[in-house]
Amino acid sequence: MTRKEYMRELEEALQFLGDGQRAALLEYYGEMIDDRMEDGMDEASAVAAMESPADIAAQQRTDEPKQEAAPAPETESEPMTDEAMKFSSLTGDILKATEKILNQAAEGVSSFPKSADEMCRQEVERIRRKGEEMRREAEKVRQEAEASSPAQDFGEYSQKTLVCPADSLRAVNLTCGEMPIVVKACEGDDVTLIYYTCESDPYEAEARDGVLTLRRAEYGGSRAGRFTFSVLGGLMRLAWNKQCPTVELRVPETALLDLDAHTSNASIKVDGPRALCAVTLKTSNGRIALEHVKCKALNAVNSNARLTLENVEAKQGLTGKTSNGRIELDMAASGGDMILTTSNGRIEADNCSARGELRLTTSNGAIKADRLDGQTVTLKTSNSGITGTLPGKQSDWQIESGTSNGHSNLPSHQPGQKPLRVHTSNGSINVRFAE
Repeated sequence: MTRKEYMRELEEALQFLGDGQRAALLEYYGEMIDDRMEDGMDEASAVAAMESPADIAAQQRTDEPKQEAAPAPETESEPMTDEAMKFSSLTGDILKATEKILNQAAEGVSSFPKSADEMCRQEVERIRRKGEEMRREAEKVRQEAEASSPAQDFGEYSQKTLVCPADSLRAVNLTCGEMPIVVKACEGDDVTLIYYTCESDPYEAEARDGVLTLRRAEYGGSRAGRFTFSVLGGLMRLAWNKQCPTVELRVPETALLDLDAHTSNASIKVDGPRALCAVTLKTSNGRIALEHVKCKALNAVNSNARLTLENVEAKQGLTGKTSNGRIELDMAASGGDMILTTSNGRIEADNCSARGELRLTTSNGAIKADRLDGQTVTLKTSNSGITGTLPGKQSDWQIESGTSNGHSNLPSHQPGQKPLRVHTSNGSINVRFAE
């Protein structure tokens, strides 16, 4: 199993968790694999040494009451009563029992005499149809019971919702202190902002002059921290404040909006919008992840955490920067330049293209680049290697490359049409070509 396959299975297994906690766990286990690989293990062995996604999910379910609360449901509602909770659990038992009875009945047909076979089949079919009716009714009740679950407890925070027609807005600006941010596509024609506020950490949201804004109120007291420090046995410990809720923005898939989202010590995730305009994302000590996103321009900046892009297209240009964090690109495209920079972190890029320059730069980290294309391609690092594949023939590229204290399969200079710059120090270069 590859690292990507393992992480995908783990993300599926952890869907029951809140976005913030799930992102933190994915980053934690991803880093474990990366550490093993950097210690010399190959990818398959590093993944095989990990706990299975099912075991990790089972452990999280056991610890779930102690973990970060999941995001509140889409609408505020009354708390589920004890009777409703019991009935929700009971419907699950009904489903399992019905399935068992039906399977046993179906298996039992073969043991009846042939003369009674048709009658038994009809009876089994009648039971099955009745069971299906029970199943549908039980599932309906279960969904209604789950929908009526109470909003999660975030301590003193209370949930607020602001809904605006998408065609009345041209931009959304989110300044979220230390709260995680999730932006995702939705059906309908409205933009929905779900945010949280309290007396000691107050936030205000408003829509004015075509701009939806979330910001911290000026009258608030000291801001609630997402991290706390303590000293135990002479050691300083960094603790996670699990009471910090997640700000959620839901936008129609085709909404034409500028998006500016800022937070710190927390993650930002954008999933699904296909028509955003200028997108600016900024955080520190938190991961930035974009999936299935189309926009005019993208600029993502963070520090001490990972930057990941999967199936992302920016028509005018794409830039990203982090430090002490990995950059991962999978099916990223830019109608202009694509420039990604980190330090002390690896860069992995697969199936990426730019009509302008495609530049990947890091220090003290390896670069692995497969199926890259651009008017100019630049791969640069130090104290590590560069590997990958590029389209076309080697003779198509105007090559400048060099390394010290390492092997290179590329010539230091070669004439060609498209510039290719590959440089490292204290590392090897192994770049192949598709033809």
